[in-house]
Amino acid sequence: MGKSEMGKYIVIEGGEGCGKSSQLELLSKYLKRNGFETIIVREPGGTEIGDLIRRILLKKDEYRPEMDPKTELFLYQASRVELIKNQIIPYLNKGYVVLSDRSFYSTMAYQGFGSGLHFNVIKITTDFAISFDNKAYYPDLSIFIDINPELGLKMEKGANRFSEKSLEFHRSVNQGYRKIADMYPDRIKVIHYIEGEKEEMHLKILGYVKHLLNFK
Repeated sequence: MGKSEMGKYIVIEGGEGCGKSSQLELLSKYLKRNGFETIIVREPGGTEIGDLIRRILLKKDEYRPEMDPKTELFLYQASRVELIKNQIIPYLNKGYVVLSDRSFYSTMAYQGFGSGLHFNVIKITTDFAISFDNKAYYPDLSIFIDINPELGLKMEKGANRFSEKSLEFHRSVNQGYRKIADMYPDRIKVIHYIEGEKEEMHLKILGYVKHLLNFK
């Protein structure tokens, strides 16, 4: 064990209320106790420009759900450019384990399967956004927490603009995540949300992370 010689980029994904933030905190604390340097980032946000974009995208008391999905797509990609260039790449180069709350898979699920944007458009703009110096910065590991949308919305309680969208929208997002995980089984691992069992979920996530980082 000990500090990773090469930085790793790990993402936790999922619908509203799935507990991503809590799992990232648990994972970060565990890795730090075992000698790894970590940083937690989030999408959208994580930079000065990204945080301004996050406010536009998510603040429910200022911007209504009628925002066009195309606008959402380009705002998310703009925030992503800033995060990867100014946070993710520098910390990976320092050997950190970068832990991210969401990535472009959320855009595929929400703006693609949820809002109906064409998958190829999302893929092209994503590849452009995440590429620097002829290298595309894909996550080394993504964990999708599969939560029942009804339960997730109840847990989230209207916390942001997207949590105010219809149950049908969130069911489409959830199904989208499942299809994306089926498309990329080597990149995305699925665990199921277990209400009141935060530690059990942590241990399942940890199993995949230990395999990636090659420690017991």
